[in-house]
Amino acid sequence: ARFGHQGVVRITFAAVAPILLAALVLLAAPWTASAQCEPEPEPPDHLRAVARQSYTEGVEAASEERWMEAREAFQRAFDVAPFAQIVYNLATAQAQTGRLVEAAENYRRFLRRCQSEQMPDLRSDAQQLLTSVVPRIGRLTLRVNHFESEVDRLTLDGAPLQAAILGTEIPINPGQHEVRVVRRGEELESRSFAVGEGETATVELSVEEYVGPSPEELAQGGGPGTETSSGPDVGLIVGVTVGVAVALGAVATVLAIVLTQDGGAQLPEGT
Repeated sequence: ARFGHQGVVRITFAAVAPILLAALVLLAAPWTASAQCEPEPEPPDHLRAVARQSYTEGVEAASEERWMEAREAFQRAFDVAPFAQIVYNLATAQAQTGRLVEAAENYRRFLRRCQSEQMPDLRSDAQQLLTSVVPRIGRLTLRVNHFESEVDRLTLDGAPLQAAILGTEIPINPGQHEVRVVRRGEELESRSFAVGEGETATVELSVEEYVGPSPEELAQGGGPGTETSSGPDVGLIVGVTVGVAVALGAVATVLAIVLTQDGGAQLPEGT
């Protein structure tokens, strides 16, 4: 590793992509803003301290090519203070650990930041790395027959997906994945599949056609056979009242018999 201008640490590493140079930047560069780009966030001082500690850990791990640890450390720093330098380094660590979709988005985020305009070398690197990462991202088209968005839930690797993505091509990280369809807490279908770098995959599932309350009935909290009148069910209330009265009468009778037979004790008058 070697230090460059403005406290930049340039680290070379072997990579699958044609671009072999990544940069890890320190928190020493000044923050700037302009109307043509996204300004830097302004977290409170205590969060800056937390970010600085995690960031330092990330730089140290990345310098030793411990990319999983670096990614986790940069993610912690990003969560509390997503400065441009942190965004850049998080993207680099994500690219090195197969999180290509996230890496591409963070390289784009870095390029939108005002501060990146003050670091032309890093902007050039970020643009080249973005160009090299995007073709490696997989593409997925997911279809589910008889999917009912009002009652069915769709997850990809445990994360919820919106029904709107069905039938459309979405970016996906290369590797092994699992998609699941759950209806009212019960798994209807699941499928494991793999997507290679730059590959396009289509996954089709079929679930049982939904037979049950309509979306309107679900919204009203009802279902087939549910009474729609807003008034109380008088017959049910009367029936329950009578039943309770009979039951209480039987208990009183049994209690009276027990007390009478137990040493001749009598219930007080009027009980």
